[in-house]
Amino acid sequence: SKENVTKFLLRHDLLQYFAFIHEESGFFGKKKALQNIIRLNKLDKAETFYIGDETRDIIAAKKCGIKSVAVAWGFNSEKILLEQQPDYLLKQPDELLSLVTR
Repeated sequence: SKENVTKFLLRHDLLQYFAFIHEESGFFGKKKALQNIIRLNKLDKAETFYIGDETRDIIAAKKCGIKSVAVAWGFNSEKILLEQQPDYLLKQPDELLSLVTR
């Protein structure tokens, strides 16, 4: 949930690095939701990252032409996430900072 993500980012002093947090209740259709977010917010795909803990997140990011960031502390294991070849695989929350300093 948006509330959980916000608490997590606050706890790790990362919230200030995010323009917004989007919560989608639909279980399927991540690609369509991402396309809408990109369009409505006029995001530059080259500077947009989709952070997720499931293989579906990596697949959706690739289909939308944005960078996929898999986090190994969530739903799917590191091994399973790597099978989908994310652009980045992060093992610890503080590694998120490395994305904004590139």
